[in-house]
Amino acid sequence: MAVTALDAADSGTTSTLTYSVSAGSNRVLVVAVGQENSSGHTAPNVGYGGEAMTRVVWETSGESGYTARADLFVLDDAGIEAASSSVITVTNIAEETVHARSFQGVDQTVMTGSIDSGSSTTTTPNPIQVSVTCQDGSAVVGFAEVGNTSTANWTSGDTTERTDQVAASSAGSLSDAEFSSGQTVNAYCQWSSQNRASSVVMELVEAAEGETFTPIVIVVQ
Repeated sequence: MAVTALDAADSGTTSTLTYSVSAGSNRVLVVAVGQENSSGHTAPNVGYGGEAMTRVVWETSGESGYTARADLFVLDDAGIEAASSSVITVTNIAEETVHARSFQGVDQTVMTGSIDSGSSTTTTPNPIQVSVTCQDGSAVVGFAEVGNTSTANWTSGDTTERTDQVAASSAGSLSDAEFSSGQTVNAYCQWSSQNRASSVVMELVEAAEGETFTPIVIVVQ
């Protein structure tokens, strides 16, 4: 069962984002968080309906002064099912962009495979070149954050733009693509105006044949 997108992507610029995940098998919720901070950077925490999400990869353009940071988080099918609501909550962060996308057909034991990240403290390189080598049936998710109110363009790489969210003085963009056969995947986001930026990319691994997570419903009479 190859990894496929389940619900359309959504994004916002506040610490909460409502995102409903449809029924499916071997689901994974992906949340990307971008931030610009004037004094270094902080590691955001992300939850979905009270369930803690797992950070997979992150990158920052620096350790002090103005920085642009990008993070990718995941939550497995059991966590989605256990969530008490469909609200994504982000804490411990400055100015932010928050992005969500759900997938199905993802291995529930080893959800993610290859990762990569890169950053710049100046106008170049633009795009920042991050890549992964994916397996058969995988999906690849890329995310980029910039410290300007800028427009994203992913056409120089192999993933397709899903969100382009502008905050007060920064912007973030999410992309993804599905691949039936293993290959090197470039997740290149070019910004219309870049001063500092970070990019991250991860692979979502296909569930093994016959692997299916099905919620158990217990009826008490």
